[in-house]
Amino acid sequence: MKTKVIKNSIIVTMNKNRQIIRDGTVLIAGDRIDYVGPSTEAVVPEGAEILNTRPTLVFPGFVNTHTHCALTVLRGQAEDVHTVQAVYGLMAPMNEILTPDDSYAMTRLAVAELLRFGSTTIVENSANMQAVAKAIDSMGIRAVLVAGKIHDAHLTPIRHGVYTFSDEIGERTLREAVALVEEWNGKHDGRITCIMGPHATDTCSPRMWKRVKNEADRLGVGITTHVSQNMREVEQVEKATGLKPLHFLETVGVLGPRFIGAHCVFSTPSELEALGRAGGSVAHCAEIIAKRGYTAPVKEMLDAGVNVTIGTDNMAGDILEAMRFTVTSQRHRTGIVNLFDPMDIIQMATINGARAIGMDDKIGSLEPGKLADIVMVDYWNPHLLPLYPETACSNLIHYGMASDVHTVIVGGEVLVKGGRLVNSCEGEIISQAQEVSRSAWNRLRRRYPTESH
Repeated sequence: MKTKVIKNSIIVTMNKNRQIIRDGTVLIAGDRIDYVGPSTEAVVPEGAEILNTRPTLVFPGFVNTHTHCALTVLRGQAEDVHTVQAVYGLMAPMNEILTPDDSYAMTRLAVAELLRFGSTTIVENSANMQAVAKAIDSMGIRAVLVAGKIHDAHLTPIRHGVYTFSDEIGERTLREAVALVEEWNGKHDGRITCIMGPHATDTCSPRMWKRVKNEADRLGVGITTHVSQNMREVEQVEKATGLKPLHFLETVGVLGPRFIGAHCVFSTPSELEALGRAGGSVAHCAEIIAKRGYTAPVKEMLDAGVNVTIGTDNMAGDILEAMRFTVTSQRHRTGIVNLFDPMDIIQMATINGARAIGMDDKIGSLEPGKLADIVMVDYWNPHLLPLYPETACSNLIHYGMASDVHTVIVGGEVLVKGGRLVNSCEGEIISQAQEVSRSAWNRLRRRYPTESH
């Protein structure tokens, strides 16, 4: 296999020193990084494959810690409603409607977007996870499959404030989660791994949470869940347990280095301190939270020692936008106009994300011996210039566009080149997804004719 070469570029390594190499070269041998350093010291083998014809910005592949690929079907329908309606009035009923074939088609659409926009690793939450796993597998992206959508609550009535629980639902969703882990965890030399995924702190009863924790320990995997994404959830958990959501999870033993809480919008300082003490992570999804009219306490999370990461959630896969929203929303929330160095945000989207999924020894930074998950950005564009090595991260965060992503590499394999997918037919993916979406919404309206969709 030919050595691949990225030459004469600005390399943002995200190593422990957060080193930026002004004129650097990366050599890729097989699925690993063989060399990262000054171009003047690089020994390029004869016949090597050169991946760039002009200088680029080179970053570690972005680790997107919260996605819902199949729920791309909600795009254009769920952006302008309250979060309770979005989650329980649209998402939950749509999950009932989507068939495995539907989820497969919508996942391929979402992954096409995610790859083209620079996400090389995703933590994926969807219904019909066996079909979603097959779609992800076919696209070559690195993924942590969230096993289950585990819950024992009837989801649809929650939008009316009604919580009822069913042992049958709990048994079925937990059984499906375990089967997913047993089949997919560690596939393709670890390109696909798994994590247990109880849906939320309010949609699993305390008894269910204990069962999930026991199964995760038995299988040797972590746990991710939605936490404090709306006040209805917080109030229900307090009613059921007498505790705030993260404090409840602490009593169950869920918090720890292998735990990722998505959102934590309404988490209190004492909850965040508990999560920080446990070494846990938050998947911060700034863009979708802003659409709901909220901001999350990210500064407080960091002050408490929480490992903050970046997710795009559903309906959009643009991780650059998610990073930009993180900066702007937090400056607005705190009134601190210089809050966050842009490299702090890149760190959230790279090595912090890798740490959250237990892969910081393999991905998240550009260092010899690590897996070659790499994003190359073409900065020779009017909106990104002037640009200098010391402003590379700032320019990307404040002015970068998803269309600037030129090449995306996962495990040494080029999946995006010139901004287009290499191994998949985008036209076919788009056409199938459009038809699936139209059919799914028609079926939803027939099933719930009195609801507003």
